[in-house]
Amino acid sequence: MELVEREVELGRLLAALDAAVDGAGRVVLVRGEPGIGKTALIRAFVDETPADGPERPEVLLGRCDDLATPRELGPIWDLAASVPPLAAALASGDRAKVYVAALELIGRPRPTVILLEDLHWADAATLDLVKVIGRRIDTARALLVATYRDDDVTVGDRIRAVVGDLPPHAVERLALDPLGPEGVRRLADGTGRDADQLLAESDGNPFFVAELLASADGEVPASVEDATRSRAAQLSPVARALVEQVAVVPRAAPIEVAATVEGWADAVDEAVGRGLVEYDGAVICFRHQLARRAIVAGLPVARRRRLNAVALAVLTELGAPAAELVHHADEAGDVDAIVVNAPEAARQAAAAESHTQALAHYRRLGPHLDRFEPRAGAELLDAWSRAAIVEVEIQEALDLARRSVKLWRTVDDDVALAEELGWLSRAAWSAGERAEAEAASAEAIALLEPAGPSSELAAALSTRAQLEMLAFDHAAAVATADRALAIVSDLGDRRFRANMLVNRGSAMAMEGVAGGDEALVEAIGEAAALGDLEEVIRGRVNRAWAFLVHRRLPVALDELDGAIAEAVAHDLFSFELYGSATRALVQTLTGDWHAVEDLAPGLAREQASRERLVLLPAVGVVRARRGVVGARALLDEGWALASSSRELQRTAVAGAAVAELAWIDDRLGEIGPVVLPVLDEALRVSCSWFAGALAYWAWKAGAIDEAPAGISEPHRLQIEGRWREAADRWHELGMPYERALALAEGDTDARLEALRLLDELGAEAVAAKLRSELRADGVRQLPRGPRPSTRGNPAGLTARQVEVVELLAVGRSNPEIADQLFISPRTVDHHVSAILAKLDVAGRDEAVVAAAELGIVEAVSADRGAPT
Repeated sequence: MELVEREVELGRLLAALDAAVDGAGRVVLVRGEPGIGKTALIRAFVDETPADGPERPEVLLGRCDDLATPRELGPIWDLAASVPPLAAALASGDRAKVYVAALELIGRPRPTVILLEDLHWADAATLDLVKVIGRRIDTARALLVATYRDDDVTVGDRIRAVVGDLPPHAVERLALDPLGPEGVRRLADGTGRDADQLLAESDGNPFFVAELLASADGEVPASVEDATRSRAAQLSPVARALVEQVAVVPRAAPIEVAATVEGWADAVDEAVGRGLVEYDGAVICFRHQLARRAIVAGLPVARRRRLNAVALAVLTELGAPAAELVHHADEAGDVDAIVVNAPEAARQAAAAESHTQALAHYRRLGPHLDRFEPRAGAELLDAWSRAAIVEVEIQEALDLARRSVKLWRTVDDDVALAEELGWLSRAAWSAGERAEAEAASAEAIALLEPAGPSSELAAALSTRAQLEMLAFDHAAAVATADRALAIVSDLGDRRFRANMLVNRGSAMAMEGVAGGDEALVEAIGEAAALGDLEEVIRGRVNRAWAFLVHRRLPVALDELDGAIAEAVAHDLFSFELYGSATRALVQTLTGDWHAVEDLAPGLAREQASRERLVLLPAVGVVRARRGVVGARALLDEGWALASSSRELQRTAVAGAAVAELAWIDDRLGEIGPVVLPVLDEALRVSCSWFAGALAYWAWKAGAIDEAPAGISEPHRLQIEGRWREAADRWHELGMPYERALALAEGDTDARLEALRLLDELGAEAVAAKLRSELRADGVRQLPRGPRPSTRGNPAGLTARQVEVVELLAVGRSNPEIADQLFISPRTVDHHVSAILAKLDVAGRDEAVVAAAELGIVEAVSADRGAPT
């Protein structure tokens, strides 16, 4: 069928190719609803690319398949058929080698065009590779064109997450619109069909137009499905059987699948002639996935199962990827085949860091665990638990680890049981269950010690060292880690060395001993050399925590930015969340409170306890300082979680935040019982900064009269009444809020300066408290503070929320806002809810009116078209 009304889009693709040939590579995203003509546009583009000459590009095509759980790096395997180095990298199972091979591919002198079709069906590893290529393509002689559907919110979220990390100048978007009246007339020309009726029935969807034109005269199908089935009904019985058999294969079906239909060779010509399928001598595929899915949807359940069973048998014989076999086994209801293939599919997905897909395969096995012997079942539960924790399904991971331990207790294998207890310890810690974590760790060591030194004992000791380090028992952590390192050194085993070194270095850096930071940097470097990416990122986040503990805030932020970038690049969502939450905690100290508030929507999600432990006090204390309703609920929850963790880095932060709000609210009697026990612990382990903050609030509440020995210098100066020196020290450290608190304890001029700083920060509740004290002391003509209409972020809106309300004012929908700001529609939903709460209105229209009244946005006309 003729390609119509796509001249502009085709021209933009060809222009992008010209730019790529000149060394300015591009990523072009082609989006649109199913049947809108994405594949037809790509084919036309390929036909227009130079066929010969020195600038002739190599065109590589990869397709994502409509599998229940996508195959890891599915379309990249298609590309690799023509690129041996990429094929070798994929076969190695080493994702880093795949990245290197992909970057070498786009770095070749010869121009390269990579076409990825149906990216909406891609696995996480494929999307990560698109991100890796896209970040570096702007100086390459390469063009990456990806097509995807935009009719699914979840799909849009995933694509936006990729695009948002790419250089804006290297990304071009093509949105394909439905055909207009003239386009439909051109397609209908010479058919005798009424173009206006076709347009009305098809809504301008090119695929639907084609199906309507192919249907019998006078019959107008009610849907694409009806149109496709109408065309298939005109086939002979053998050709129809062939079409149905290949339809159950989401990928192009090998001829071996087609050959299971008697008389298939003649039937395939008939199906091709009807325009349903294409055949290249090796595989048969549908011209459009909509048609394939329409055929499958029309199959009776029993026949669909039989056809999938046939496909499963043939593809198993051909050695098809495990993910494809699982898909057909699931469709055929073949539990035996699921049990055989799903574990391998999950393993392959996890190896490719497609953790979402790995978890889906494990969950498919859930109802069939009774098919496994205890040992195999325990191993499966362990692998499932590890996949769950990467996907931040922390409670699921903990429950699975508990079940695995229970199974291992029925197997006579103390070593395996001890290893699983070590994993249970880590899962329990992630879920905030420290007592269970310690008990599991202790049992693992007790099981292994009688047998003498072993790699497994060293690993168990490393887990204990990590718990000791997190409890700020640094001396014990270093001693335990050294014991573990000595064992693996004697054995020549380097498997757990990175974990041990990071635990040891983290403990030293947190304690602040000479050479501590150097030891941690060395540990991170060795983890990188060993290829242990998780330990590299964990080490970097721990290093940032050490900087935070010692109030070296700029370098803490730098280290966190690097760690978060690595986590994002490698699909390690849990590390990304924890790093981002830690950064928010640092930003409470640097005064970048709007950035902290931007993470607040994450609190609406079910979240791992360790991320929530950090984020609750960060968001809660900012809201407390600003006087936002609900701050106390956040801080109370944070304190409850911190108390159950029994870790100083949690209890000190959460306790200080709870105490600060109690001071703001004049509930001074509640401060001592919270902070004094934690203060004693901070002093015991010589953590001066945590001890200083806690001692300061205890002093403000009258719970102590003088500064304890060993607290941080600025806090000591404040308690001693040396407010000017304290303020200067806070200024040197880059902590404006703490500086304001110190000045607020000085003379009138200093207190007025403090008021100015608090107003600039937006600390309305604390500023109001200081204004009240100044008035009580007889100070007149106090500055009123910023009016809502003149604040950078009026009504307490964050910078991002101001952007959202500005787009609401011009009539943008949530998906449109998400697309424009490169965030997910769910995040937009959270922002809109927060805007409504902060503006105290019930709906979007009221929010726009309220924002206009406050001067946040210009007043808008009734049709939301333009400012009035």
